Amino acid sequence: MIKKLFLSLTLYLFLTNCGFTPLYSVRGLEDINIEVLSYEGDREINLDLISKLKDNVNPEGKLYKVKIFTNYEKTTLSNNLAGEPEEYQLQSTIKFTILKNSTEKEFNLSEKFVMKNLNDDFEERNYETNIKSNMANLIYNKFLLQIKKLR
Repeated sequence: MIKKLFLSLTLYLFLTNCGFTPLYSVRGLEDINIEVLSYEGDREINLDLISKLKDNVNPEGKLYKVKIFTNYEKTTLSNNLAGEPEEYQLQSTIKFTILKNSTEKEFNLSEKFVMKNLNDDFEERNYETNIKSNMANLIYNKFLLQIKKLR
């Protein structure tokens, strides 16, 4: 009993004080200031990204000026016997150009999703809009990781 208690206590103290931080943690990014200079491409994804980037406005932080170019594609993967689409591949590729001081850094981030065709067009458009929003959120998190690497 005492051995189990001692082992549990030792394991607990080791794990809580080992300095572990999650990989996708955005801590330490409170002192940045992101300014969007221009954006082109898919309107929905760009608006989602810009609304998320506005959360990172800190006048005292390091200034990162960003240009965004979004490319969104919806391609048919498979058709049924009648020639109607059954599955679509949704892919968004976003090119970020970051201007910091006098240097320019450019990188591309992309996300893919396979979507089944729905019978109701209204539901399909809503589902696609929801997927676009989720893609923008994933790309935003990847973008913050890239900013963290630049520091």
